[in-house]
Amino acid sequence: MQVLDQIILRLIEPLESREEAVVLGRLGFLEWLVSIPDECDFCEEIQRARVRAEPLKLAMPAVGVLCDLLDEAEKQPDLLTPAPTSLVRRKGSRRRRSLH
Repeated sequence: MQVLDQIILRLIEPLESREEAVVLGRLGFLEWLVSIPDECDFCEEIQRARVRAEPLKLAMPAVGVLCDLLDEAEKQPDLLTPAPTSLVRRKGSRRRRSLH
C-alpha cells in the first residue's frame, strides 16, 4: 500500500467536529508532502494525489481539507519545493574569527 493510500485511510475516519477535520487534513497534507522523493516532479505528484483523493472529497471533510491544500500547493509550488540541503562549512580558525 502506498503512503498516500495510508494517509487517505486515516482521513476517512469519522470525526466529531469540523476543527478535527481541518487538523487531520493538514496533518495528512504534511505527511504526504514529506513523503515525496526529492527527484519527483512536484506538480505531477499533486495530480496523482488529487486523483486518489477527489472522489472522497465531498463525503469526508478531512479529505476535502487535503484537496484544498493540494489546490493551494499547485498554485504556489515554489513555496513548498524543498531547498537544496547542502552544508556550509565555516573556514578559518576560531582564533582568527574572534574579536580582541
